Amino acid sequence: MNRFKMDPNLKWMIKINSLMVNPIQFDRLNKDDKCKLDQDKYVLQKIIRSHITGIIVMLLVYGLILGFIDFKSLPIMYDIIVLIFMATGLLQSIVYFYNVLFESQDYDIYKTLPVKESYIVIAKIISVALASCSAVAPILVVSIASAIRNGRGLMSILGVLDFILIFMVTMFLGAGISTLIGGFNIRKKWRNLFMNLVNMVNIIINVGFVLSMQYMFRDSIMKMMSSRASVYGPISRLMMSNLWHILALVAVALLLIIIYKPLMRKLLKSIKNYNIVGDKGTNKERTTKYTKGKKHVNNRSASILPVLVKYNISKLIDSSIIMQNLFSVFLPLILVSSSFSSVLRDLNFDPSDLRANLVFGLMISVGIGLVASCIPSNIFSIVVSIDREDHDYLKILPLSRKKYFLSKFLAGIIMQLPLICVILGLIEWYVGIRLSIIPICIISLILVVLPIYGSWMLYDIEHRSDKWQNITELNTRLDSASRFLLIFLVFIVFFGLVMLPHTFYKYISYGILFTVWSIILGLLYVFFFMKYRGLRKRLNI
Repeated sequence: MNRFKMDPNLKWMIKINSLMVNPIQFDRLNKDDKCKLDQDKYVLQKIIRSHITGIIVMLLVYGLILGFIDFKSLPIMYDIIVLIFMATGLLQSIVYFYNVLFESQDYDIYKTLPVKESYIVIAKIISVALASCSAVAPILVVSIASAIRNGRGLMSILGVLDFILIFMVTMFLGAGISTLIGGFNIRKKWRNLFMNLVNMVNIIINVGFVLSMQYMFRDSIMKMMSSRASVYGPISRLMMSNLWHILALVAVALLLIIIYKPLMRKLLKSIKNYNIVGDKGTNKERTTKYTKGKKHVNNRSASILPVLVKYNISKLIDSSIIMQNLFSVFLPLILVSSSFSSVLRDLNFDPSDLRANLVFGLMISVGIGLVASCIPSNIFSIVVSIDREDHDYLKILPLSRKKYFLSKFLAGIIMQLPLICVILGLIEWYVGIRLSIIPICIISLILVVLPIYGSWMLYDIEHRSDKWQNITELNTRLDSASRFLLIFLVFIVFFGLVMLPHTFYKYISYGILFTVWSIILGLLYVFFFMKYRGLRKRLNI
């Protein structure tokens, strides 16, 4: 039995790398007093528990959504869904591999252990696989459901093998791409820019998938169902025959075995040769920004609050922040705008009807407000942590913490809110809402987003970190399962706001409209003040 026992050094390396997959999450857990007493036990337990919870949540939620698709009539849907989740898992694994393979810079420590060099890479791959599994877990449900729908009986077990091989291909690709990035002789800021691009594409895929089932595939599905003609993709066509299915699985498995050793050699070589070129230039730029910040904050000739706001805006005007945190907010707004126009078109919306303008104008403002402010990677979720080590310097200035946090909040408002108001105005003008009603709707939007933005800022205050390497790490402090659930719930509420007036429009009076709108606002502000009160006592804000 001892021959099957895992090498204790390999087990230890897997534990350590599991902590380093997401450095900010580790830093947050490590601040827990209970975790400090026994880091190996409690921190690792929490991280592994979060991975397992994420996998279970993804299996349950997507199992309910995708498990009932008729893959026999719509076989190409299997190819599309596999491609989407494989892409999501790949993009997430690239970031994780980059963290554990290169940013950790721990190869010299592991070399002192009496283990094979290949074990160092294997430990890192296993740790990333544990963290990335939740992103591709729905493929397991879809593969088994597709096999059952097509009446394969006992051969449905091939669905499990499909998932395992797809997951392995995703890990191999993620490791290979991150190795190429780490091996490039370029400045660290360009590597971080690539990581930001990866995260942005991941956001597009996640948000796009939530809406694609209703919009992107609707016409093609209706055509296939009306013509009773099944359309196959490359994967689903191979799966038509059990023999070809098995041969494809064997071919992929052999390919992975052939690639394995060259990939391990390339990974080890890249880790050994990894060094950050141009760090001095980067540190010089950071020092310049830090010095400018000091001059701005120490300028006593003007009111300190405007100076702080201007200083914080200068921190937020960064290409990676604009690319990730602003783009991730605006993309969903563009995608959901078609929902409102289709609903109003179905209702034969009359622009001259004042009640209709108010009902649907306020509905749109609340829906847009919730979508724009609840996306986890908005500016307010990073506005405090963005200061990094400057935060400790600013704490010693003769400056109240309330004013410091208020300047952060105002800077975020200036950066994000005006553009969202413009988008709302354009959407309402496009769907035919009266121009005189649009200002009321913009005020409604502002009242909706303020408590949610405040709650995100409180989240950042509570989980502030100065150990991040790129913006992607800050945006992934919330685990993947929680991010997915939040986005999923937001879109459920959004589609509820779209459909309820559609169904009950004739019963909605001015009184009912004002009551519902007030209840929504009341709940948002109660949640914010409860969170603020609790955090104020703990952190003495």
